[in-house]
Amino acid sequence: MNILSLLSDILLVVATLGLAGYCWALSRRLRKFDTIDSNEERRINDLSEQIDDLTASLAAAREEKDDRAERLRAEIEAADDRIGRLEVLLAGLEDIEADVADRMDRIEEPVPHDEAIVMPTFRSRPAPEGKFIR
Repeated sequence: MNILSLLSDILLVVATLGLAGYCWALSRRLRKFDTIDSNEERRINDLSEQIDDLTASLAAAREEKDDRAERLRAEIEAADDRIGRLEVLLAGLEDIEADVADRMDRIEEPVPHDEAIVMPTFRSRPAPEGKFIR
């Protein structure tokens, strides 16, 4: 009977060592899980910081876009105003051209052939290369 009690003690020690090894392996796995959780938390924090930075840069880009759009609108309005002024000036120059043509038609003196009459014009005419001159 002494042998049976020794054998049961040995089996009890082996089972205890087996359970201790299982608990040790389980604790290592749980620590890795905690490490993974902390790494994930760190990654989530990093991603949220990046999202905040991107949101701020997007807001700055929108402000800049709005400023540039407003400046472009102002420039377009100024250009439209200048176009109107140029059209008025061109119409005035065409009136002057018509007045000069009328005056030249009223001149009764013959013009020598060696002197060319230069009549100002403010209309487009084709240039020798085919481009228009104003």
